[in-house]
Amino acid sequence: MSVQSDSPIDCELVMRDGLTCADLARPKPNLDPIEAAQLTIALHPADLVATQNKEFAQALLAQGCSLRRNALAMTLNVQDHPTKSASDMSGDYSLIFIEDLSADALFDSWFSAYPAGHPDFLPGARAELIAENLKPLLDRSMMGANHRSSQAVLNGSRAIAGIIISLREGRAPYGGPWGSELWVAPAHQHMGIGKSLISTAITQLREDGFTSLGLAVTRGNPAQLLYESIGFQLVEESWTLTLQKSN
Repeated sequence: MSVQSDSPIDCELVMRDGLTCADLARPKPNLDPIEAAQLTIALHPADLVATQNKEFAQALLAQGCSLRRNALAMTLNVQDHPTKSASDMSGDYSLIFIEDLSADALFDSWFSAYPAGHPDFLPGARAELIAENLKPLLDRSMMGANHRSSQAVLNGSRAIAGIIISLREGRAPYGGPWGSELWVAPAHQHMGIGKSLISTAITQLREDGFTSLGLAVTRGNPAQLLYESIGFQLVEESWTLTLQKSN
């Protein structure tokens, strides 16, 4: 989709969570961020605005738009990370390739990892959340093929954690191996499971000839501290806002 020629922003119109989104939005060269924000609200070209321009995001917030997500894009040189094997995971756990389980089997642990109040909490019905978030990753329709390091952790026969490393088209940091999901059910958190999963993935990516791993984490998500402790570096910051309709 394209924006109107008289739009105050340059952007790409995409669909996100069933809503229209003015993605990669930036003010036209002849407008300052405040003017661009005022005109964007007045013209309302989409339901959401996603931007990497901090001043533009701040101007939209100041004029009544609500912050939907403040995301940090991060990358890691996998060649610099120490080797880690799945056998280092302690406890009565086993691993299975993520695609060998259904989205329904993964849902309970995945959904419980993002409770109300969590920066990445998603409201909605079970079937809707599965169809929009988990199933497209498992069937490769959202982000591409899943690397062999994409694993679910089982406690008995029940999934309690998982990691999905997608192989996206394009160049790093946004193309190539991408951490699409990493979660641990609350009852199994603080046991090193999440760190073991991502460290094992990094080792397997290096073994397979990859040099980098990218991901995005919402600011305020406790996983941000995990990624920083491993050595992920900030590449870019972005803001997604719900566009306030002009009165």
